[in-house]
Amino acid sequence: MVNVNLQALESSMQTVFGNSSINDDVYNTTRGAPLGQSLGLRHEYRWGLYSHCAYILTPSVYGVCSNVTFAASWTPFETLRADIPPMYFVQVNEFIIDSLRDSPYLGTLSHVAFYLIFMATIATILVIPLGLIRTTLTFLCAAILSCASAAALLIASSMWTSVISHVQVTNKTRTGVVVSFGQSVWLTWAAFALSLASVLPYVISTALQAATGDPPNGLFNSANWTLGQNQGLQSIYSWGLYAVCGYNVTGKVEGGCSNSSMAYPFTPFDVIVSDTPSRFSTPVTFFISNSEGVGKFVNSGYFKTLTHVAFYLVFIATIATGAAFFTSFLATLNSGLFKSTVTFVISTLLVIISAIFVLVSSVLWSTVIKQSRTINDVRTVRLSHEQRRNGTDAR
Repeated sequence: MVNVNLQALESSMQTVFGNSSINDDVYNTTRGAPLGQSLGLRHEYRWGLYSHCAYILTPSVYGVCSNVTFAASWTPFETLRADIPPMYFVQVNEFIIDSLRDSPYLGTLSHVAFYLIFMATIATILVIPLGLIRTTLTFLCAAILSCASAAALLIASSMWTSVISHVQVTNKTRTGVVVSFGQSVWLTWAAFALSLASVLPYVISTALQAATGDPPNGLFNSANWTLGQNQGLQSIYSWGLYAVCGYNVTGKVEGGCSNSSMAYPFTPFDVIVSDTPSRFSTPVTFFISNSEGVGKFVNSGYFKTLTHVAFYLVFIATIATGAAFFTSFLATLNSGLFKSTVTFVISTLLVIISAIFVLVSSVLWSTVIKQSRTINDVRTVRLSHEQRRNGTDAR
């Protein structure tokens, strides 16, 4: 944000106090020497928003930085005083003009400017997602935040410009202390200009969106993957034994699943109705319920019963298979014909029971899927006599 060059300070002090009083040890040229321990000044100090660094410029450029501090104030006199060698404190102190000593003024303004820049940064970050959502409210919020960000950056830039200009009077003296603007000040002004430029597009977008209306959410859900909350249908639903998942396959394949539960039922009609947006609920329900040959598809109780029975058959078959392996394992640990025969008979019965249960479960699932697939061939909607007379169109 600001640079303070002291490279000519030593020669200026020698001119005023004489070479006998000022030796060549005003500066600390030891590479990596810590700051703030009265070990000597550096040729140049550079302050940012979170810390400051000090550099030796000749014969080569190297430096060291202070610890990072949130909302660090700019108090140049305090920083320089902490580095001045004790033997030269009085002489250097006389070379620091009053404007550079004004730590309360400089520290307060730079502190306030930091928080303004910080808040402007947060506002700008919030604008990015708001600008991507095409609604009147989000565009309005983006316009307000952009305006607030621009105002905060304007005030912060003005404060830093005022502060640096206030101490630049030292450049006109022969003290050898030169204060200059850092690049970050100009970047802050550029950020203000860009934030201000972004306000008008958001205002125009807000007005156009309010005039044309917010685009309604369609029948299908392409953003929210929560199932069962009338947020929109998914392109594909996939059932398992413990949950159902919905996927949107347009473009990038994305989706979400329901909570897992024991014996999750296969009830496609209920899932579709629970995902259909409220304003489409009546026509979607009517369209499916009144289609030809979908009696079983909409009979959730029938499908639920069959799939529950099929689940528990698979569940019991899994336990039986595990028990069969366990009894077979016991047979290998015991000696004697009787024990081996008993365990063999038990394990065989368990495997047979498991196979029968899996077979019955497969038949039940095949029946459920076959009956639910009748909706694939539906082409027309069945209308009542009264609906036909009134010219009801279910398309």
